[in-house]
Formats: sequence, C-alpha cells, structure tokens
Amino acid sequence: MFNTCPGLNATEEDFAAAKMLVEDDDPESSQEERVFKMWINSLNIEDCYIHNLFEDFKEGINLARLEDKLVPGSVNWKKITKPAKNRIVKV
Repeated sequence: MFNTCPGLNATEEDFAAAKMLVEDDDPESSQEERVFKMWINSLNIEDCYIHNLFEDFKEGINLARLEDKLVPGSVNWKKITKPAKNRIVKV
C-alpha cells in the first residue's frame, strides 16, 4: 500500500536538499563515517558542523559538545580550554 500511495509528495526543494547532501559528501569516506556525520549534524549542536569526522573531532571540543547534547550537564565546560594548547590537553 505504501508503494502505491505513500501520501508523500516530494517537492523540488526536497530533491535539491537531497542532491546537496550527496554532493557535499566526501566520496573517500566510508558509509559508516557519512552516516555518523549526518547524524551529528542532524542534532543541530550549536557551533558544531562536521565536515571531516577525524579532523573536526581532533581537538575534542566537538566531541564534548556532542556528549553534552546527548547527556546534558555531563561536561564541565570550566575545565575545557578552547582551543586546546597542546596534545595532552586535547587528549
């Protein structure tokens, strides 16, 4: 029934948005990486948009933002320095 009459009408805007997601994607990344990036970006975390999963999580700030979004209050923002000054602080 859903295949013959889904009740959904896709607009040109929807097709353009889907095309933009595909064009914006990195063809060298794995499917899991692309899905994880889209999931993180769909959470609408303030000051956090993931383009490259490994580079954007390198300093740990975006990881802390993600953790705080999933479990509010779990990150003590007073102890986090932005940007991290050295490798040990990043870890």
